[in-house]
Amino acid sequence: MSVRFWAKVDKSGSCWLWIGGTRGERSGKRFGSFKVDGHHRPAHRVAWELANGPLGGGEIVRQTCGEPLCVLHLTTDPEERQAESGPIVPLWSQFDYAPTRVEFMEYRDAS
Repeated sequence: MSVRFWAKVDKSGSCWLWIGGTRGERSGKRFGSFKVDGHHRPAHRVAWELANGPLGGGEIVRQTCGEPLCVLHLTTDPEERQAESGPIVPLWSQFDYAPTRVEFMEYRDAS
């Protein structure tokens, strides 16, 4: 599974972008999707589990960079924290171009 998964990742930029299948286009929340044992799973969650092992109950994986297709800049949070803070809103729309990680972090920290 690992070889099949990482073959669908573009590692050429500062974010490692999922280039495989996606889901969520209708809701406007497009994210990577990877089929495991006949079920579609979020690609960022599969990436986390391949690198760190299975998650405990009640944990979610989210991108820290704001790019929904990134499978590199990941962290985990308890589901309760996600509910308290609300959904994570990508800030990419603030730029007319794809910012570097440093530019994005400076913008995020200044907000």
